[in-house]
Amino acid sequence: MCAAKWGSEWRRQRWKNDPELGRRERARANGRRRARLRGNGFEDYDRLEVCERDGWICQLCFYEVDREAQWPHPLSAAIDHIVPIAVGGPDILDNVQLAHQGCNWRKSSKDSIGCNPRQFIHPAVIARYVGPGMALDTDQTGD
Repeated sequence: MCAAKWGSEWRRQRWKNDPELGRRERARANGRRRARLRGNGFEDYDRLEVCERDGWICQLCFYEVDREAQWPHPLSAAIDHIVPIAVGGPDILDNVQLAHQGCNWRKSSKDSIGCNPRQFIHPAVIARYVGPGMALDTDQTGD
């Protein structure tokens, strides 16, 4: 078997065994492309490395991230850019952190400096960790 055929068969088998692989690779390529187009800079990093570094704790709401939840579940793991690519942040390991998908959606590309971290807590996170019907103090003062 020639090397090119073996390589494509190996790739097909890898994608078949891990259906999330394609989504993760497209997301990674998209982040690199956006950073490159804006001239922000980028480097390769592993999502699992970011999760382990942050101890599987959302860096926006400081609750544990569900390792079993899959995208698009709001409690699933997401990579959040501390300084968003849209406002000039690079796609590098030092500029990313672990977040719940829901918290990351709520943050969007807003500048979070000076904001109360509880403003980013997604309702699904509140329901799971605090309990349904309970509300956290989410005042806008940042106290």
